[in-house]
Amino acid sequence: MVKLDQRLIRNALINLLHNAVKYAGDQAQICLITNISDEYVIISVKDNGAGIAEKDQEKLFTAFYRVNESGNIPGTGLGLAIVKRYVELMNGRFRFYSKPGIETCFEMKFLLVD
Repeated sequence: MVKLDQRLIRNALINLLHNAVKYAGDQAQICLITNISDEYVIISVKDNGAGIAEKDQEKLFTAFYRVNESGNIPGTGLGLAIVKRYVELMNGRFRFYSKPGIETCFEMKFLLVD
């Protein structure tokens, strides 16, 4: 069992899936992955789109920061900062990895409770 706020987790998932659809490209495959271990519930959104350049990765959770390669795709640069805050409010950890030109994965990790 994991204790999560239904509204926060729903909004976080919607945001991550929306971003994947918006930025990964028309030919990308997007996966929603769940994993339950003895200690954690992990929810990931992974795509095989363009990825995020290394120069942008360290600033990605900064409010209002937009990746230069996003071109004409509309957005505020708030989405990932908000998702990170939601995950933290639920005592979880939020991280990502990206290999430019190969894949990107955003992961929310929550500790199981007794």
